[in-house]
Amino acid sequence: MSNVNVTLAMNGNAHDTTKVLSLQINYIPEFVTRMAEEEFNDSPENRRKGLEQLKELLNDHKMTKGIDFEDDFLLAYLLHNKFNADGALSGIRHLFNLRKNHSYFFRNIPFDFTTIPSGQFITVLPYRRSDGSVTVHFEFGKVFWNEISIETFKQLGFIIYQQLLRNPVTQVAGINAIYDFSNT
Repeated sequence: MSNVNVTLAMNGNAHDTTKVLSLQINYIPEFVTRMAEEEFNDSPENRRKGLEQLKELLNDHKMTKGIDFEDDFLLAYLLHNKFNADGALSGIRHLFNLRKNHSYFFRNIPFDFTTIPSGQFITVLPYRRSDGSVTVHFEFGKVFWNEISIETFKQLGFIIYQQLLRNPVTQVAGINAIYDFSNT
């Protein structure tokens, strides 16, 4: 799909590119900052207080005591919980439990999944929607279970979402999914 077609599909006007953002974005647009403030209570003061409270809670919890977490990792959980440190702690505990109970999510995939058709069932579209969100296209008809295990299938989905959620714009604007069941 050409850039003009993507622009047209997103805005309805091929000459209006003011709302088209690339997937790879290294700044936070003003409208995303406003969205974070209005919908997630984001502010410098809430960030400071939230990080302070969450670090204290993490240091007091046996599962996370002694781990030096990066601020950007903690901010993703605080943002999701509108800077409620208890809610952020709960989310981090869920991640630790996931790692404990389903450790394969966090392991390397033992083969080059890009070389087999079944490993190419997920596509992240190259442009964001006008609200800044990312769109992921799942084509389940490309999956052949003799080529890929269910664990690897789930692992690929998990990895894609985790990687996308590292971006602060995506944390605020979100992710959309298109599920294509043709040829299944």
